[in-house]
Amino acid sequence: MFDNSDKERVRESLDIVEVINRTVSLNQRGRDYVGLCPWHEDSRPSLTVNKARQTWRCWVCDKGGDIFSYVMEREGIGFAEALEQLADLAGIQLTRSKQPRAEAGSVDDPRFQRKAMQWVEQQMHQFLTQSPDAKVARDYLENRKINQDSIARFNIGFAPDSWQWLTDLAKGTLYPPELLERIGVIKKSEKGRYYDIFRGRVMFPIHDNAGRCIALGGRILPEFTTEQTPKYVNSPESLLFKKSKELYGLDLAMDSIRKDRRVFIMEGYTDVIMANQQGVTNALAVLGTAVGEQHLKRLKGIADQVVLVLDGDEAGQRRTSEVLDLFIRGQVDLQILPLPPATDPCDFLLNKGADAFRGLMQQAMDALDFRIEMETTGINLLVETHKANTALENILQTLSQIPKSDNAANLRLRQVFPRIARRFGITIDDVRNRLGQLRKTQAPTTHIEPNISTPETPQRKPNLNVREQELIEILVLNPELTDSAVNGISIDRLQSEHARLIIQTYHKRVNSGASTEFADVLLEIEDRTLKSLLVNAIENATNKAASVRESAEERLNELIDAYANDLKEGQMRQNLEQLVNQNLAEDDEMEILKQILDDERRRHGISSPTDG
Repeated sequence: MFDNSDKERVRESLDIVEVINRTVSLNQRGRDYVGLCPWHEDSRPSLTVNKARQTWRCWVCDKGGDIFSYVMEREGIGFAEALEQLADLAGIQLTRSKQPRAEAGSVDDPRFQRKAMQWVEQQMHQFLTQSPDAKVARDYLENRKINQDSIARFNIGFAPDSWQWLTDLAKGTLYPPELLERIGVIKKSEKGRYYDIFRGRVMFPIHDNAGRCIALGGRILPEFTTEQTPKYVNSPESLLFKKSKELYGLDLAMDSIRKDRRVFIMEGYTDVIMANQQGVTNALAVLGTAVGEQHLKRLKGIADQVVLVLDGDEAGQRRTSEVLDLFIRGQVDLQILPLPPATDPCDFLLNKGADAFRGLMQQAMDALDFRIEMETTGINLLVETHKANTALENILQTLSQIPKSDNAANLRLRQVFPRIARRFGITIDDVRNRLGQLRKTQAPTTHIEPNISTPETPQRKPNLNVREQELIEILVLNPELTDSAVNGISIDRLQSEHARLIIQTYHKRVNSGASTEFADVLLEIEDRTLKSLLVNAIENATNKAASVRESAEERLNELIDAYANDLKEGQMRQNLEQLVNQNLAEDDEMEILKQILDDERRRHGISSPTDG
């Protein structure tokens, strides 16, 4: 949990209407604001923002929350990243940081570094679009059929073939060489002279979820290529940029991914750009590295299905094979889409178009099918026994990575058993037994979970019963009744884990003397599912308030009595079971019988008999 003072400073510094309006066009309707929901195909504005409460809600998606959970939902990130992103937007330095706090305006200040990176991005884009010396780059992009809209949308730039262009350009600006070195665009030679890293390259800015430039990728032009020149160069890792975490084009693809619930992973910048140009707007690329666990965490937060689009060569298939186990362990619905031989996504989309690309999806292969085909292609399984045994072991090793908790994948697994058995000429029991042996010998693996702030909180849809819903609705509108509620209703009497976690927060705040006002409880909770539940509760409670006859205090007392009666009935059932089983001494039996009779008299309003 983060320090509440940090969360309060961020909440008080930002208006939820202004934050959401950066990504969704909001219009005022009465006291609320409405807009098209980014999580479903919305023709009538169903996203409602309550400015007074600083909350949002979409009744169609059954999602809601505060300023933090909006960013968490939209970006597929956890509370920590959402807090940091909003703090940066508000210009607030968080106190909970593992790094020493950088002095504002210093070369180690992240906000200053982002300004410098934005300046570099602008200079390179302006040079590409306006300078006569950038004609060679404009010609290259024109030959690749990358149009002006794409150049503007992705803010493509050009770094001329000069050792000092950017270094000289920065002289007299706010951005000293030490700062440009920190963000990875220039270096210092052994003689102490600064020089540009990117030279003679078309530049592709790399943005974070919020659309801020955090790094650059450069493609060398043929005119400036030598045998020693790498084709692509990316910015080195820095305070702003972690390549194992970022995905190219995510900021632009987020809305499409949210609505389609599917993402296409391609290999290069131009693949993603051409996909967007052709209308496939949910395409991303990794940044000079294989897909890793951090990528999967991010993808699981925003999409239900990942499609790997392979270059039509052996290397493309090999790269996919290398990450297949990671996807399976991470319980990701993975499809493999191989392209025709000697074709990459950019060429295919350019020559065939988006409709043909979507048509190819009919040929996409499930991850397990892909592994089987990869291992068995070109082998006579009935004759080449050594190769066949190796292929079978490799397939079963992959299948053994499927977590036992992944019910959908295990159902699919049982469906492929017969096909494996037929192909290798063995029995289904042979396949099942060998898989069981491999699973036993494996070390436990850490499964990839989505980015959530409180891992102990279940992310499934809340399933509160009527009493729990009533209890939470009473508390969100009547915080003055919290003391009575926490003293009268034990947490372990609640059935839903979601309800227990919320009431546990109320207990914690009462015991510490903290406020139990709705806004403060909402701020304390970092889990987006629980935030949504609280907003849903206050909306329901507000809508029902005028039609409810009993006071909130009367309703709460009825709930307390109901839970108390449940406890008594449970004790009575336990006593009766003990009597039936005859596990008690005679005196204990008489005591329990007397207790049962007294409880029944009280329940029916009958007074106990008196002596005489």
